[in-house]
Amino acid sequence: MRAVDCPCGLTLTGNSDEELLRRAFEHRDQHHADDNIPDEFVRETVVKNARDITEGATTSTP
Repeated sequence: MRAVDCPCGLTLTGNSDEELLRRAFEHRDQHHADDNIPDEFVRETVVKNARDITEGATTSTP
């Protein structure tokens, strides 16, 4: 299981980096649509900050 923290404070989780990236884009589109966050920022945030987590850890998903 992989996780990354959004700058807004929400922790996103996924089974792979690809799933995590998809969820990060969905989160951006649903919760930050008016912020004009570029795709590259989302990609860089996931690539640089994604981490392994223990399954069952307390996290939030969109």
